[in-house]
Amino acid sequence: MAGHPIGPRYSRRQFLRQAAGASIALPSLAAILAACAKPGQLPPGVHIIPPARQDRPVTLPTYGTEPIATDTPIETGVTLQVYNWADYFYKKTLRAFEDQFGVTVEYTTFNNMEEGIQKISSGQLRPDVFVTDIDKLNKLVEAKLLQPLNHELIPNLDANVWPVYQNPFYDQGWRYTVPYVTWTTGIGYRRDHISDEEVAQKGYDILWDPQYNGKTAFYDDYRTALGWPCCVTASPTSTPARRRTSSRRRTPSWG
Repeated sequence: MAGHPIGPRYSRRQFLRQAAGASIALPSLAAILAACAKPGQLPPGVHIIPPARQDRPVTLPTYGTEPIATDTPIETGVTLQVYNWADYFYKKTLRAFEDQFGVTVEYTTFNNMEEGIQKISSGQLRPDVFVTDIDKLNKLVEAKLLQPLNHELIPNLDANVWPVYQNPFYDQGWRYTVPYVTWTTGIGYRRDHISDEEVAQKGYDILWDPQYNGKTAFYDDYRTALGWPCCVTASPTSTPARRRTSSRRRTPSWG
């Protein structure tokens, strides 16, 4: 029998065992497996925060953890640990911050969110500021890796942040987060190799074009990797028949 084109199939129990070594400090594997044996029930003391959606906003629990006190003295001569993607902060801005507030900024980077969370959950890094994706936020809170914010110490939030982000669906009351940036993901291509007309005609399907096999690069991130095929199935450039079969196509070669 031919193997599955994207690798072996796993049962739910096998998947959980495989994933256990790579997970952050979530409920124990035994507790999760026990829950699998009793659908709809979780063992006592186990809490799982549902993923946030725009139509299902989430208020994240604090688990009794308090933010820093309002009367905490402003520190000087200390090191501020910032953990972020590479190239996300202009170095001149970091140096200006250091000069203005009398601190040193130690800027550490990660290549993807999984790497970033793993180093925090293992204790390898203990940053003061961590730039995370919103879909990882509930797991970081479940693992008690974040401390709630004291808004009295951050008055510029209300003064400068767009109202739409002042009570975000993924963190109602913005207990843990400060909005940093909005973005979208797109396709970059060389105009000396591919015409604008071809890209406009093929849309997302161009990533599955056999003539570009081995000549494409793709960002190594599970959300992007899952999102693109979803875009293909809903692409207006795809016919209904192609939409039905797109999920069965050979996975493109990300060079």
